[in-house]
Amino acid sequence: MRRLLVLVVVAVAAAACGESGDDPGTGQLADESDGGVGAEIDDPGQGSTSDTEEADGTEVEEDAATDAEEVAATDANGSAAEAEEYAAAIASAVLNDDGGPDANEAEARCVGDAVVEQMGLEWVKGLGDPVEAGAVFVDGNPEVETARAGGLAEALVVCVPAISTVVATSLSDASGIELTDAEIDCMAKAAQGVTVTMLADALVDESPSPFVVGIGEAEDVARKFVACTPAVAEFYRSAVLEGIDLAQGEEAEVDEPFVDCVLAMVNDELMVPIIATTISGLGGVGGLVALIQWVAVESQTCAATRAITALDEVAGSYILQGTNPGRPNLGYSGEVQLVLAGDGTLDVTWVIGDSEFTGSATLREGALDTTFSAPVQGTGLWRLTEEGTLVGRWGETGSDETGTEVWVPT
Repeated sequence: MRRLLVLVVVAVAAAACGESGDDPGTGQLADESDGGVGAEIDDPGQGSTSDTEEADGTEVEEDAATDAEEVAATDANGSAAEAEEYAAAIASAVLNDDGGPDANEAEARCVGDAVVEQMGLEWVKGLGDPVEAGAVFVDGNPEVETARAGGLAEALVVCVPAISTVVATSLSDASGIELTDAEIDCMAKAAQGVTVTMLADALVDESPSPFVVGIGEAEDVARKFVACTPAVAEFYRSAVLEGIDLAQGEEAEVDEPFVDCVLAMVNDELMVPIIATTISGLGGVGGLVALIQWVAVESQTCAATRAITALDEVAGSYILQGTNPGRPNLGYSGEVQLVLAGDGTLDVTWVIGDSEFTGSATLREGALDTTFSAPVQGTGLWRLTEEGTLVGRWGETGSDETGTEVWVPT
């Protein structure tokens, strides 16, 4: 429409210029029979006539530009009116959405404005008329380009803080942790970045994987969760008893010192990688399973031990269960062979998956002092339990973090 109006303005301007050139008075001026008149033709005053015509043309161009600006302004006003109508309709749909996060009028309107601004009016109009667009945005999972999803997700989370509570309340609902409003608010703020990531993923994919975030970001959120409330760590500590039952057998009698020993290991810092496992993709069950498996291995280091008197007492084949240094949520299993070397040492060979590690061991104060050098370097110390299991800690050279390995004879 704007282009057609501009063409009309240009045509009118051209017609006006043509009428000025056909002035009947020009013929009289060209008549040389009257010398006085003819002399006036050669007078510099003719230049004044050209200046007048040029001035008339300038006025026409200015009129055309003014008309074009008015047309542009009209179009802009029309677009602004449409944007207002669509934003209001989306806000109304958000406000009346029983299945979405609670939003007040200001927050709902913020969402409407954000959708129009981030996605553009044409995209919103493509959803249908204003009422249809609101309904589709709220319930219809409209397709959003990946390039725009992040900006829209961030804007929505800023508009409606309640969206961020999804991580906190999901963890609370799934685990049965009772949280106060202040604790949920604290956790929601801690999880805001993760919420944006998940929401952007949901905008692009109608069936996204939950909690799709990197382990580093998940650990940062987990650390903040633990700081927000002791209830999170306390809940995971309750799984320790399940881990003890798994390690000792449900029928076994577990003495208080043993339980106290295990509980002392389950500190807040340990909770960080465990909770991060939950956030980053395995879900609540995965996090608990990791913790229980860790306790099943780690608790063995609390068992009563006795001194090893000779290397041949422990030579043989074992099944191992282990946890990685600094990553108790990432366990592993395999086999280990202890073979007498004949020089007061044992040759030690670990087979874990497709990897093989080698080292040697000697007796030191009734324990098995072990070193390994291929493919990584480190040391470990194993003690013998009354049941014949070897339990120990190990770490890589240059690191203060340790892992745990339990060797059960085959």
